[in-house]
Amino acid sequence: MKKKKMDDQHFDKTIKGRLENFEGPDFDPTALADLRYRLASITTAPWYARYRTELIVISALLFFTLFNVLWQSQVEVNREQSFIQVMDSLKTSQRIIIDLQQRLSALRRITSDSSNASSKPMTPMAEGKLNEVDNLLSQLLEEKGNNDPSVIALLGQVSEFLRSEPGMNGDQSPPATPLSLLPSATYHFPLPASSDSARISLDQVTLKENGGTAEAKEKHLTAAMARELKKHFQKGVGIRLGPAASLSAITYSPGPRVPSVGGGLMSDWILSPSLSMETGIIYAPRFYDREGSTMMELQNLPGVDESLGSLKEVDITSQVVQFPLNLKLYVPLSRRTEGVLGGGYSFLLYLRQDLEYGYQFNDDFDGRFQGLKSTYEQAKPRFYPGTLNLSAGTSTLLKNDARLEFSLYYQYGLGDSGLEQVKANSFGLRTAYWFTIR
Repeated sequence: MKKKKMDDQHFDKTIKGRLENFEGPDFDPTALADLRYRLASITTAPWYARYRTELIVISALLFFTLFNVLWQSQVEVNREQSFIQVMDSLKTSQRIIIDLQQRLSALRRITSDSSNASSKPMTPMAEGKLNEVDNLLSQLLEEKGNNDPSVIALLGQVSEFLRSEPGMNGDQSPPATPLSLLPSATYHFPLPASSDSARISLDQVTLKENGGTAEAKEKHLTAAMARELKKHFQKGVGIRLGPAASLSAITYSPGPRVPSVGGGLMSDWILSPSLSMETGIIYAPRFYDREGSTMMELQNLPGVDESLGSLKEVDITSQVVQFPLNLKLYVPLSRRTEGVLGGGYSFLLYLRQDLEYGYQFNDDFDGRFQGLKSTYEQAKPRFYPGTLNLSAGTSTLLKNDARLEFSLYYQYGLGDSGLEQVKANSFGLRTAYWFTIR
């Protein structure tokens, strides 16, 4: 009890001594006025100030997408209609050629069956069939022109037949043979003015004899036929333009795995129906944080102040822009859907980096550890080693001649990047909405 009383007396004596030795500062009226002025001049930054750049980019993307959708809805897209018109023209020419081939076969059969008959003048039936062939040839010449390879080949067959068959010189009397009794055959129609002929066989056209006229019924185009048509009618380099968005997981080495969302404006240069070159600009911010015992290699970061205490954590926000350059290969899956395989390289530009440090120090007054934060900003743009890109997905043709593309992609970092000097690999999903410009 006596010892406790002495401790209390010692404590009271210590407090009394400190209070007696304490000298308060002189009151300064100007200091209070200055404090009030400073408090009035302090403005609280709104919550969106930190994400101003991201919001501007997202707003621009939304505006561009909305503008293009409205523009596409107002402008009539004629590309699909031109394909339909071309197919109608091809089918019409195909029907004429098939009819001519059948009539030539009928005439050959007539002359073959009557090759041993006595010489007689040409009957009205044979003369009528020749007139039908002549009319069909005239119609074909008017539609296709005399330089078309299919017309030249057919005219050669007719000329050879007229020269070689004695029945066409008035020697034979051809019997009547219905065209419906002729054997079916498969003919091929080469596309005009093309080094690679797209063959359209009769298994894609259904013929029906109705009053001597062959009528065709359209079947669905195969993926190969659609590609051949695109290849034939493509003039120069095609251009697609549209917004793109990505959702990925970035793995830092060393460091954690964090999610990331990006978006930008892309262009696709169509070199051929099976090959294109993709480029554009993608804004993809990166977030990197380290804490605890893994901070030793980050002691040399700019802005670290050891006088504030021991460094315990760091959060780095990087504003990163990518400039991809990818080569894409298209594999037809159906008439409107294609598989897409891509590979290329992305340039990395760091626009700005914001570093936030967390320190811990021992408060001598109460003996407890306290936390303190400081910030550092690197606002000078700088290029870093880029990434190797690989992707695989599908591209679907929509009714308005636009395309919707989904793909899985992987980006492999080719070097250390950022002030933190770490390698970043990412894997995720990307989508793009392509508007056909040309």
